[in-house]
Amino acid sequence: EMCIRDRHGEDVEAYIEEERVEAANATNGTEAEGKKKTVKRELKIKITSSGAGPRVMSEAQKKAAIARIKHFDDNEAAIRRTAEAKNQLESSVYQIRDHLSNEDFVSASTEENRTTLEKLAAENDDWLYSDEAFSASAEDFGKRLKQMTKIIDPVLRRVEQIRQRPQVIEEATKTFEDLIKKLRALPEAKPWITEGMIDTVLKVVNDTSEWLNGKIAEQKERPAYEEPLFTAAEVKSRLQSLKYSYNYLKNTPRPKPPKKTKPPPFPANMTFDVDKMDNATKVEWMNKLNMTNETQFAEFMQAMKAYYQANPQNGSNTNTNGEQSTPEQGTNGEQGGESGQSGESQSNDQGNGDNQNTQNNENGQQNEGDQGGEKKPDDDSQRHTEF
Repeated sequence: EMCIRDRHGEDVEAYIEEERVEAANATNGTEAEGKKKTVKRELKIKITSSGAGPRVMSEAQKKAAIARIKHFDDNEAAIRRTAEAKNQLESSVYQIRDHLSNEDFVSASTEENRTTLEKLAAENDDWLYSDEAFSASAEDFGKRLKQMTKIIDPVLRRVEQIRQRPQVIEEATKTFEDLIKKLRALPEAKPWITEGMIDTVLKVVNDTSEWLNGKIAEQKERPAYEEPLFTAAEVKSRLQSLKYSYNYLKNTPRPKPPKKTKPPPFPANMTFDVDKMDNATKVEWMNKLNMTNETQFAEFMQAMKAYYQANPQNGSNTNTNGEQSTPEQGTNGEQGGESGQSGESQSNDQGNGDNQNTQNNENGQQNEGDQGGEKKPDDDSQRHTEF
């Protein structure tokens, strides 16, 4: 059963009841016929309001409400600031009394500093319980606090340095000794780190140690109520820089080995003596080697000559006596070939000479050429290995 009401719901309820009766009659009629029939009707409800509820504020009312809230917030913030400033002033007054009885504070301050602070502490202590203090603002408390902190803060910084100085000097001494020991052990552990690289870092360590020792000696002659010549933070910063330099040197990677190169495939009858080369050969090999300087080319060829003489097992351009072959000397096979070519040339000049002699010359050329050819390497790669 459904019932919808509002403040004037009598009409709505009567309308719903009427609809319910009509629906019941329609249902009874269908049941009498023995069939079920579902009847759906749209139910229209009209709801009216008496106007009760929150009123909508105008723009002027909204602005006035926001201003009142801001005013309350500002007053509360001002009260908090005043209370905090008053507490800071009271705390500073009590701390000054404790400081004036501390030996480190007395040594780090002058007689004038202590007299002024004692006077200010007494004045502010009396003022805090006066009628003026009850109506004072945070700015009033802050001005009085600033008068005292202007004198007390530098003294407290000097006191802090007096207390930290022995500890930081001890730490620095141990760091210097440790770094020097590690630097001297580096060449054995990492041979690729040169002595010059180690000496550079050692010099920085020694310079920093000398600087600190000089400052310590000067500081001993300086009155404690004067500003210190060095601070603990400055020493720690220098020590950190030294540790970074050592770690950077220690982590120097091992250099990569140079790439192995192969000598160019020189002909077996080529001389390495540049003075004995003809211009065409010289220009050809300078182009192959991408060289434009003749002096550089001569030095390179001398190095190749020394390499092949020192490594005859790698295949070289030298003869059996260890001397460099030249185009004039050649190899045994080439001499045989030249001899055969000479005999063939003579036979051709004779025209219709004895064919048997020509055949003998050719056989001699072949036999001697084969004999010399046995000493030639089968492959150029056998003569040129990595060096």
